[in-house]
Amino acid sequence: MEQIDLDAPDQTRTGTGFYRVSLITYDVDSGRIIIVLRGDEGLERTFVYADGEALDGRPEPGGTRATDLMRAINKMDFRTKSQHRRIIERLVADGRLEGIISGTSD
Repeated sequence: MEQIDLDAPDQTRTGTGFYRVSLITYDVDSGRIIIVLRGDEGLERTFVYADGEALDGRPEPGGTRATDLMRAINKMDFRTKSQHRRIIERLVADGRLEGIISGTSD
């Protein structure tokens, strides 16, 4: 299973060295994506993409970040890269996690 091996242990969750995708929720009607990652000892970290919100949670009037991302994911070809890998890559690209992706898709 693919996971992100963190560059430095995640101090928001004492000593967590990796995370893997545990849950992805697409709320198309509300324009919201919820991603739950699970790490060492079952520790979880949640990330939200929402229309009308910047990545840091501040208001972003008229923003369609989640809807745009859902449209892109819906059209992706997962034969070369899994959905989980692409989700982790997005979190890294957006600066929400730092690390190396390891493992293979199931």
